[in-house]
Amino acid sequence: MAFTAGKFISEQDIESLYDRDQYRTLGPDELAGRLTKNHPARKGCEVQRDPEAANLCITDQRGDRHICLSLYGRLFEGFDHATASHFTGIVDEGMVTLYDFAESNYFTFDLRN
Repeated sequence: MAFTAGKFISEQDIESLYDRDQYRTLGPDELAGRLTKNHPARKGCEVQRDPEAANLCITDQRGDRHICLSLYGRLFEGFDHATASHFTGIVDEGMVTLYDFAESNYFTFDLRN
């Protein structure tokens, strides 16, 4: 989600992420195909959506994975239906900080062009 949120919020052509926790770069090959189809929020989605946010549903190429993403300027939040997990984060000066409620942990990434 850090890649997708970072790309939308920064409005830059992001090609990779540097994972500060794992000390490694996630390149285009690792990021390609993970979350590839963005479309307006699904009407049948049971997640409560904020009418003040830019709301998206993100699915993989097969349509199996469904993630709800809401953008509020530099802030974002969402729900991953595959893991039944909420997440929240911020994109600030080329860095994405994401908090995953299922993991009870923060993850930090640098956006790379």
